[in-house]
Amino acid sequence: MLIAHGVPFIRGTTYPEALTHAFAAINNVASPLFGLVMGASSALVWSRPTTVWPRRVLTDVGRGVVVFALGMMLVGLQTWVAIVLHVLGVLMILGIPVAALAGAAIRSGGAHTWVLGGVTVGLFLLAPSVTGALVPAEERLANGTTGGWLEVWVALAAGYSYRALSLLPFFALGALLAVTGGLERPRLLAVRCAPAAVVLLLAFGMGWLGTMMLSGDAADQWRDLTLVATAIALASLLVGWGGAVCGPLVSALADLGAIALSLYALQIVVLKPMMSWSVWQSSPAWGWACLALLVLVPSVAMITWRRTLGPGPLEHLVALVTGKGQAT
Repeated sequence: MLIAHGVPFIRGTTYPEALTHAFAAINNVASPLFGLVMGASSALVWSRPTTVWPRRVLTDVGRGVVVFALGMMLVGLQTWVAIVLHVLGVLMILGIPVAALAGAAIRSGGAHTWVLGGVTVGLFLLAPSVTGALVPAEERLANGTTGGWLEVWVALAAGYSYRALSLLPFFALGALLAVTGGLERPRLLAVRCAPAAVVLLLAFGMGWLGTMMLSGDAADQWRDLTLVATAIALASLLVGWGGAVCGPLVSALADLGAIALSLYALQIVVLKPMMSWSVWQSSPAWGWACLALLVLVPSVAMITWRRTLGPGPLEHLVALVTGKGQAT
C-alpha cells in the first residue's frame, strides 16, 4: 500500500519492465491482503473465551461504520488514491458470520473447521459470478464518488475498483489461516504456501487462468490469489528464517501493521500537498525521491508513535466510539 500510493510520482519515467510488473503486483495485492489480515484478526478476536455474541456483533458493526466514515472523509481529500477504507468497513460487517464461525472453530475445532474450509472454497468459487450477476460491467461505479446511501451499495458490490463481495473470500482465507494455526508457525506456512504460489504463478504466467476482463471476475480473483499466496510465502520466509539479520525489519513491519489504520490516513494526508509540488514532474530523480518520501515519512512517524505512545490515534478513536474504551 505504501509503495502503490506513490507509484504515480514516477509515471513517465523509464525503468526496467520487471519493475513495472513488480509495481503492478504491489498495487494489485494490497486490497486482498487487507481483507486476509482482517479475516485473521477477526477470527482471533472472536475466539476469545469472554466473547459475548450480541456485544461482539455490535462492536464489529460499529467499527465497520467508523472505518467506512473515515474512508469517505479521505475520499474528500481528492487524491489520486482509490481509497479502500470504506469498502473494508463494509467488509468488516459482511464478514461477521465468517469471523464468528472461525472463532468457534478455534475454540472447539472439529466440524467448525471443516465448515469454514468449505465456506472459504465456496466463496472463492461464487464471488466472481455473484458480483457479475448483481452488477454488470456497464453498471459499475467509481468508488467514493456517489455519496449517500448509494455509496454503501458501491462498496458492497458495485465498485469499479473495490467491492466487499470480492474481498470476502480473502477475509475467509485469513480466518482459515488463523484457525489452522498457520499464523503461529511461519516456517510451516512458508512450506505450504511456497509450492502453491509457484504453481499459481506458473499457471497465471502461462495464461491458464484466463484473461481479466473486469475487476472482480474469475481471472482477476485468480490473479489476486496468486499474489496473496506469493506475499504470504515471502512474509513467512522472512519471519520464519530471517533470523537476527531481518529482525529489525520484521519488528518495524509489525509496528506498522499494528497501527495500519492511522498509517493509511497519515499517508493520504501527506500525499495531498505533495501532489501539488511541481518538483516531482521536473525530473525522474525527483519523482523517485517523492516516492521514497511518501513511503518513509509516514512509516518513520508511525513506528515512532507506536514505540513511544502505543496504539495510533485512529485506533484509539475506533475503540472509543465502539465502547471498548482503549485500543490495544
